[in-house]
Amino acid sequence: MKFNGFNEKPVKFMLENGLNVELIYAPTLQTYVEYDVPLGSIHTAYKIGNKTHQLKPGIAHFLEHMMYMMKDHDAFEQFHKLGVIANAMTTYRQTTYGVIGHKNMLEATLYLLEMLETTNFTGERVQAEKSIIKEEIAMYDDEVDTIVQKKMFDQLIYEHPIKYEITGRKSDISIISAKDLQRVFDHFYTSDKRQLLILGPIDVEQFKHALLNYESLITKTKHPVILNNDEPKSIKSREEIYHLKINVGVFNMGIKCILDTKEEKVLFKTELYMLFLMRMLYDTSTNFQEQMSALNLMIDGFNFNLILEDETLIFMMDVESDHSFDLKKHVLNQFFSTDNKDLTKEAFIALKKAYLGHFMMALDDIENRLFLYGKYQLNGISLEEAFNLLDGITYQDILDFKASITKDMFSFSHFIKNDQNS
Repeated sequence: MKFNGFNEKPVKFMLENGLNVELIYAPTLQTYVEYDVPLGSIHTAYKIGNKTHQLKPGIAHFLEHMMYMMKDHDAFEQFHKLGVIANAMTTYRQTTYGVIGHKNMLEATLYLLEMLETTNFTGERVQAEKSIIKEEIAMYDDEVDTIVQKKMFDQLIYEHPIKYEITGRKSDISIISAKDLQRVFDHFYTSDKRQLLILGPIDVEQFKHALLNYESLITKTKHPVILNNDEPKSIKSREEIYHLKINVGVFNMGIKCILDTKEEKVLFKTELYMLFLMRMLYDTSTNFQEQMSALNLMIDGFNFNLILEDETLIFMMDVESDHSFDLKKHVLNQFFSTDNKDLTKEAFIALKKAYLGHFMMALDDIENRLFLYGKYQLNGISLEEAFNLLDGITYQDILDFKASITKDMFSFSHFIKNDQNS
């Protein structure tokens, strides 16, 4: 399968304020603007010169909310007047601001730059936003899915920030101050690793001229040195039982694997190895799932969740089951069996073909394509390289990766109905 990139080559340049710009002409119905700041929830400490700074958990997401507060209005109001849609999100590694529309896009882009260079971090505004974010956190705290995931994180992880929500915890949010927000803005929102990506039916020369002549409010700074999040190789707890008010019990399995490299291409491939392996062993099309369903040991299929940040890989899968301990035995036997009818080369070839198809289909969504393009670029690989890495995975890679996983990397949690004996 051949990778399909952008039809037109991006026009790249850097503004005096350190912003990396890429303009990509495309005959789309709308224009897509994406502004990426290389600051996410896994960044907990950094250095500038010889001075080390700590980042309070949740501050990247908090800052995302605060940036829409202009001096005398809400930025969303101005975007609405321009007839465009504005949005934003914070991930483990970046904060992304977007604007989508089919008119006034140059004006909307320049306003986005102004918004992201303007701070209004007053004590009153910070306090008001704390209440909003705490309500956002509370929305998910009591959900069974959230509880199941958090408990497994607690069993697997000691200190790595992926164990916490990107929003932070209520206790984290309480101690963030206007001074904290301004410092983080000064160090990351002026970074020379920021990027502005614009794709659509634009007049490239007009956009380039307007951006190069934009009078910025900030001065370029060198991106801070991000400090490592060190995490022990061992898991915290092998197995736990929890009693909850639920209609059906839940079985959850977690695997923790600490890699010995931060090289992005290796991390990307390792994430794919784990996804391929676990889908070949436990997905809906496997003999295993058919057998477990026939034995009434599980309801529906497994939910998969994989996170790989820094050198820490966490895989979790959960399923509704009132026979959690019996299911655990079968799950382990399926993984460590030397004669597995699901882990075949034919199954690998079919799965790889499906993944390559899904990758290309995901790029059909223009907004998603631009986000993936920017995400991979911030992490040091191109969208085409990501496709080629996926295309280059072999059946032997999966078998070799499986051989590196040992029983001491596994953890299990059993969520039992209050009226059920464990």
